[in-house]
Amino acid sequence: MIASTLKTHFSSALIPAVIALCSMFAGCGSLYRYEMAPRGEPVKSNVVSCSSPFVLAKGCESNDLATQAIDLHGLIFNLSGTEDGTTILVKIDKIGGGTSVFTNLIFDAVRTILAGEGLAIEKATAIQDRYWEGADVFVGYFITANGDAFSVIQKYASAVDEPDAG
Repeated sequence: MIASTLKTHFSSALIPAVIALCSMFAGCGSLYRYEMAPRGEPVKSNVVSCSSPFVLAKGCESNDLATQAIDLHGLIFNLSGTEDGTTILVKIDKIGGGTSVFTNLIFDAVRTILAGEGLAIEKATAIQDRYWEGADVFVGYFITANGDAFSVIQKYASAVDEPDAG
C-alpha cells in the first residue's frame, strides 16, 4: 500500500530517497510535522470550500479546491490562494497509507522554497480527512505567509497543465 502511495505522490526517481529519509527520522509520520510555524486548529476537509475558511480567488473552482497542479522537485500537489497570495492551500488529491507523511513533506518543501524567497510562514492550518477505520489524515494545509506565497509556489506549475505540443 505504501509503495502505491509513493508512486502516486512522487516521481519514481525520488522514491528511494523518500523511503530512506522516512526510515532515518522516527517522526516523519507525525501528524504535527508543521510545528515549526504557529498553527491553527486543524479543519475537516468537508467544511473547506473556495470561500471558507478563506476566500480562495486563485486556482479554486467550486468542485475542485485547488486546480493549479504543482511539481515541486517531484512532490506533486495542487495549489490555490487568496487574491493577494498571502494565504495558499496546498493539497493532495488521493489519500492512502502514508498520506500525512506526504502532506508533511510538501509542507516542509513549501516552507523551504518560501524561506529562500525571503517569506516566512505566519500560520499553518492542517486539513484533515477521514481514512480507513476512522483515522484522520492530513490532506493539505492552509499556509499564511508574510508575502505573496502563491506567486512563489506557482512558479513550479506542473507541465501536466500545459497543452501537449506534439
